[in-house]
Amino acid sequence: MPATAAETLLCSPEWCRAIAETASGRNLVDVMHADGSDRRRLPGDVNAIGVDVGLLDRFELLTGVEGESLRLLAYDLPTGRTIVLAGDVGVVTTRGGLVWWSTGNPEPTDWHVLDLHQLA
Repeated sequence: MPATAAETLLCSPEWCRAIAETASGRNLVDVMHADGSDRRRLPGDVNAIGVDVGLLDRFELLTGVEGESLRLLAYDLPTGRTIVLAGDVGVVTTRGGLVWWSTGNPEPTDWHVLDLHQLA
């Protein structure tokens, strides 16, 4: 998979994610098929979650800031739409088809889990 020197690239068998940081510190996140086709820039200033790319060959999980709150987002790869999974999250992690996140400030007090198969 070709990438520029400024990009960090991670791939699964089906999808790749390229992340480049701008001079202002903003992340630019692109997703594409593993063969390099259908490269798309994800909207907004977002951060990718975890090392798994294209969970269930369908979702790219992200966090994004709205106001002073961190939101958990799922970018639907086939449709190109972004789904807000949760607002005001703290710690977020994912593996396989599951995503976990905490809520509560300043320390995590509640944990939540979502099976992404429910969205697929």
